[in-house]
Amino acid sequence: GRHYIVLERADFYVESGGQPSDHGTVAGHEILSIHEISGVAWHEVAKIEDLFIGMRVKVEIDEAYRLELSREHTGQHLLSAILDREYNLKTVGFHIGEDTATIDTDAVVSDEILEEVRKRVLQAIASDVEVTAFVESSQTMDRLGLRKEVEIEGDVQIIRIGDLDFQACCGTHVDSTADLLFFL
Repeated sequence: GRHYIVLERADFYVESGGQPSDHGTVAGHEILSIHEISGVAWHEVAKIEDLFIGMRVKVEIDEAYRLELSREHTGQHLLSAILDREYNLKTVGFHIGEDTATIDTDAVVSDEILEEVRKRVLQAIASDVEVTAFVESSQTMDRLGLRKEVEIEGDVQIIRIGDLDFQACCGTHVDSTADLLFFL
């Protein structure tokens, strides 16, 4: 009872790592979800009646929704990096939901630590720290000194947030911590 489209090329973000897939349309059909199976992105749509194999389609990404997810995801990087660097608390899970975002750590975080971390995150946001992304081969990542070890083959996107965070991540991110002012 479900309908899926496989596109030859598209820039939709596929659900992974706790970040939901992009919203948008393909040929006017709303994307319900996007999942990757065996390296192929499957775009779920409500109906496929007017679509056919080989058809050229217009693809539209919901940029406002992507920006919201990018802000939440970049905020998670800041929070996790500060918890790790200053309190040796590791992030073991992350999930962005429709109404909430959660970060799971390897130990309980006290209210006092949360208040200190909140202050540090606000300082980072006010400092307008650049967020950059580049692609690196998994074979050369060991020399980079990433915050978290990565066990992936092939090319991997690396995210750097000034000297605050440096890690492999396939998610979407804002260009600067100042872009997180939306959350204040």
